[in-house]
Amino acid sequence: MSSEKIKVSRYATTSFFVYSYLILCCQVVKCVIPEEPVKCSNGNSDCTVTNGYGSFPDRSSCRAADVVYPENEDQIISYVRDATKIKRKIKVVTRYGHSFPKLVCPDGEDGLIINTKNLNKTLKVDTVQQTMTVQAGMVLKQFKDEAAKAGLALPHSPYWAGVTVGGMISTASHGSSLRGLGSSVHDYVVGLTIVGPGDGVDDYVKVRRLSEGDEDLQAAKVSLGVLGVISQVTFKLQPLFKRNMSFTTEGDSDLEDTVLSFGQQYEFGHISWLPSQRKVIYRIDDRVPVTTFGDGVYDFVGFRSMPESVIESDRSSEEEQESLGLDILKCQQTEELTTALLAIAFGLTNDASNAIHGHFLYSSCCQGIVQTAECHFSCFCAVFLSRILPLRKSFAVVGSKLGFISSTLVLLLLISRNFTGYPVIGYQNNIQASGGCLDENQLGYCAWDPRIKGRFYYSNGFTIPLTKVNGFIHDIKQLVNLYPTSLCGFEMYYGIVMRYVKASPAYLGKDEDGIDFDITYYRSRAPLGPRLFGDIIDEIEQMAIFKYDAIPHWGKNRNVAFIDAIKKYKDGQKFMEVRKRYDPLGLFSNKWTDQILGLNGDVIVKAVGCGREGLCICTDDSDCGPGYECQGGRVYKMARVCRKTNNCP
Repeated sequence: MSSEKIKVSRYATTSFFVYSYLILCCQVVKCVIPEEPVKCSNGNSDCTVTNGYGSFPDRSSCRAADVVYPENEDQIISYVRDATKIKRKIKVVTRYGHSFPKLVCPDGEDGLIINTKNLNKTLKVDTVQQTMTVQAGMVLKQFKDEAAKAGLALPHSPYWAGVTVGGMISTASHGSSLRGLGSSVHDYVVGLTIVGPGDGVDDYVKVRRLSEGDEDLQAAKVSLGVLGVISQVTFKLQPLFKRNMSFTTEGDSDLEDTVLSFGQQYEFGHISWLPSQRKVIYRIDDRVPVTTFGDGVYDFVGFRSMPESVIESDRSSEEEQESLGLDILKCQQTEELTTALLAIAFGLTNDASNAIHGHFLYSSCCQGIVQTAECHFSCFCAVFLSRILPLRKSFAVVGSKLGFISSTLVLLLLISRNFTGYPVIGYQNNIQASGGCLDENQLGYCAWDPRIKGRFYYSNGFTIPLTKVNGFIHDIKQLVNLYPTSLCGFEMYYGIVMRYVKASPAYLGKDEDGIDFDITYYRSRAPLGPRLFGDIIDEIEQMAIFKYDAIPHWGKNRNVAFIDAIKKYKDGQKFMEVRKRYDPLGLFSNKWTDQILGLNGDVIVKAVGCGREGLCICTDDSDCGPGYECQGGRVYKMARVCRKTNNCP
């Protein structure tokens, strides 16, 4: 794009915003917590099942005849018994349903959904043994805070606080660490109860209470939901501690050399790699004594509530960039985004009381509960952005060197005034995970809420053995050298996030120490819609899975990542034996779980355009759809990706 096309005069820009200020009128910004993934047309019957993003990888939805909401184990037993008697399919759904693949779908339309949202109670806390037993439907946000009240802490967890206890262990969710037992949540499980089908002798239901020493526990820890309903889980916790956290930015020239040593140096460290900017953001994150001064909070900006119009404005801008091929503008925007994120430390605050006050003030201002000068300013900023920034899409082609940055980040810069500098020191429960948009006291929506036209994306997550990480990083750098603007789309979603994962004894846990690469990127709402550098992104996916033997995250990814996945686990057959023993009729399995476990065909879905949707690896041009050809990779020659017929990347 020529420099003339991206120039906007300072006078014109200023005039636009002054005019916008004069015509500004107030709007109500409402609070909307995420909806449930199950919707029924007749009470709790005739139901549709989806996930928290409103779409599975194949863009389909699932059906179920009924949904039930047990509150205790006895009710679970009753529901499983009744369904087993008539050989009815059963699947478990969590409160927010944040798995991308179709783990929650019962086959056909006659199945039963067991929703665990009411299984959210603490059953026992033993401060001497440092254990805590909770119902499996408890959300991480509640779990970490209840543990802290007892002076205890779960040392590792995923960063999103909206996952449930049962969901995060069943999909092998994790944080970032190579120390101790590692960062996988399931490796801190010392007991669980699972309710599954039985035969007539068992009155059609079987309750198994597993504890340390039971070999089956290694299967039940990461079960993908195919062994039964987990009713309760016991964790071995640690005394509550604090963490000392800061971010620092460096060039990526020596990333291959530093990636291993960095993971060994810091207990909770992770890396955000911005390959097109050739930068690395290191999260320096270590444990400190609980007596260390500091009461900081990590309220990650990507998980905060935002006004609907602001979210939709960002999405509209992103869609225009992708559809019009505005890669240079996207890269400029990501650089500004990175600057803004670093300025607010990604949502870190130094004082918990100020952070809470900030959220309350912002909410109360716009509702008229509080009337102060600061209040009017904060509310004005929110309303101004939600009204005016949607209009900026007409400037998408010309862009701006003056900074048409993400409206979300502009708003966050205006309302995030509680970060005063590094280091930020805070209690584990206030640092380890966040989920501001789960809070009914915050205004707006989660950015990905399917009820609005917000973020819609793919989420790839895979773990590469430590011994092979250097080669993977090197290959990505080669792609960036060939096409410098190709991976700016990753950077709109905080870059390639690299988390450290330790080998696990769980049958479907990691067999080797490795680094998990989390890559989030644009997905078109229209099937076969355009994606900037889609072929480069798909090459990276295939490169990871096939060249570097990556293990896919069970709760993320597109179909391609799961090709022959079960064969990569040394104890995969042991898991399959337990599954056959626990559920010989396969009532808790579905087509998807059978495919990823190698029981019923493979995960490939052949259809026009399947190669661009990640449902297949293209073998001919028809797998790519109109305007694309199936070609080899640029660096990983064995890849087969869909490339535009004009040979433009």
